[in-house]
Amino acid sequence: MFLTVSQYIHLEDREKKFVFSFSFPKILLAILLCLFWRTDKVCLPNNFNDALQTFIKSTDFAELVMMTKKSSRDPFEMTDDVVYIPFKGATIVSSIIVSGGFVLCIILALVYHFERTTWTHCQVPNYLPSISAAISVPPSAYIWRLVVASCASQRLCTVVFHHKHYSNIFVPNSYYRRLCKLCFGSEFLENLCLIGLTCISSTENHGLHAMFFIGFQLFAVIFMFLMCIVYSMATMSEDNSHTKSLKWKWGAFLTNVAAFVTAMGFYYLHNAYCRPGVYTVFAFLEYIIVLSNIAYHVCVSLDFSDREIRFGVIQSKNSLN
Repeated sequence: MFLTVSQYIHLEDREKKFVFSFSFPKILLAILLCLFWRTDKVCLPNNFNDALQTFIKSTDFAELVMMTKKSSRDPFEMTDDVVYIPFKGATIVSSIIVSGGFVLCIILALVYHFERTTWTHCQVPNYLPSISAAISVPPSAYIWRLVVASCASQRLCTVVFHHKHYSNIFVPNSYYRRLCKLCFGSEFLENLCLIGLTCISSTENHGLHAMFFIGFQLFAVIFMFLMCIVYSMATMSEDNSHTKSLKWKWGAFLTNVAAFVTAMGFYYLHNAYCRPGVYTVFAFLEYIIVLSNIAYHVCVSLDFSDREIRFGVIQSKNSLN
């Protein structure tokens, strides 16, 4: 998907391009640039902008372009050393990978480690493993790490693209751009927490894993709520298709919150009274939380189904001479 870590990616919306690298320090630099980006200019010293542009022009880049119009090309067409992928197709494939991998991890945990993953300190009968227990034992642990690793770059790209798209929409509300930044920060932290809880299992470091898990759910709820608000403000004067999309977002968000609150109640009952089967209900509600989260992100990404992704290499002027 990416040739080297030193190659760059362009995200293009209706008005401008934003450039960032997939090496981790440069991703953080891109986050800071994105936060201080303005419609008319980048709020950075001119000498830094000049140096950045000089560096960009002298480097070979990988290109990722989100088009604003539908393309008549066939899906996954490759022309002139450029691969064109429909954004809708990429969204569907990635959601199938994540949801399918998640379900497979639960099934493998039940088949190979039923007693280990359903055991709790109460020592009462339970029939489903919690997510933390399921992804902490092989082969489920290996599969889940591969799933998250395969989608992490795309999710981080999408975080930046979401912010660039919505922050460039003019909305006559003084709080709109602040909401866009909060939405961006919460989505970014949600993805970092997902990577953290995946890399550190509950058996390796239970406290740190629990912290990442709580952070993931907290920032996910904040992001989902803020995105509903931002989306409703950005599409206030547009057609009914956006109203339908907003209803799906609110539905996924409310399902996620209801499942989370109910799961916390069953978790308390399990620890307080140690009744058989209570932890099973808690685990099942955890599955609903994850699947509703995936569904919400699919709804957000399908709003850009008329875009396409381009992968290719742009030759620098130096290499042509």
